[in-house]
Amino acid sequence: MLDRILALLEEGQHQLYIDDELAQIKESNWVKNLSASHSSIITEILEKSVVSTASIPKKVRNQKGVISIDIDNNEYSLTNALKYLDEPLYIVVENLTSDGAFIRRLFEIYRQVGGELKTALERNFLEFYPAGGKNEIIKTIKQLIARKSQPYTPRVIVFLDSDKRFPGQEDDYQLINIREFCVQFGIGLHVLYKREIENYLPDVVLRNCLLKEHDEILNEFCTMSPDQKDFYDLEKGFNNK
Repeated sequence: MLDRILALLEEGQHQLYIDDELAQIKESNWVKNLSASHSSIITEILEKSVVSTASIPKKVRNQKGVISIDIDNNEYSLTNALKYLDEPLYIVVENLTSDGAFIRRLFEIYRQVGGELKTALERNFLEFYPAGGKNEIIKTIKQLIARKSQPYTPRVIVFLDSDKRFPGQEDDYQLINIREFCVQFGIGLHVLYKREIENYLPDVVLRNCLLKEHDEILNEFCTMSPDQKDFYDLEKGFNNK
């Protein structure tokens, strides 16, 4: 079972970070009972993990999941740990087409981190999961948890538009509920600063994509201040023209 967990590391689906337990692991019966070739591979993975640990932010290193043969509260059995690690990371989005395309483009722009995420997406280590709108986010995550029928919450990140109309606007009740739900279940949440993903499009892209009939309102949009552009309702604004 431990061999299969480490195989996920070798395949690149996860990274293992070790602080000071390397010597104990290398001297364990598990490693000693491996074949010479297998032991060499495992040892290499473990040694690389020690080198990598220093680059991990402390707040990330403190997010620990304990795997134990004798299970206590908040610990994973070997079987559940393997199932947990073998599942993809789900990015729950409001709209699969537009949000998925936006996030994929971010992978292209931020190549250092995005390259790894793009590979994860291609290898099904990462999966977009559509909710069909902000009002369906909590329901969708509950369904995802129920579908897995496991004694743990799947690895989930929620990606949302802010839908705010001006800078500093307080969260509405819907977003407050989503935030509280995500905290309760240990789910990651990223809310865009700007109103919607469309507000991140440069003026030149909008001009190239929109029909000629929108020129007048687009010209007005281009004269707006950065804050006005960031929180303008592009979809309704152009559709109302």
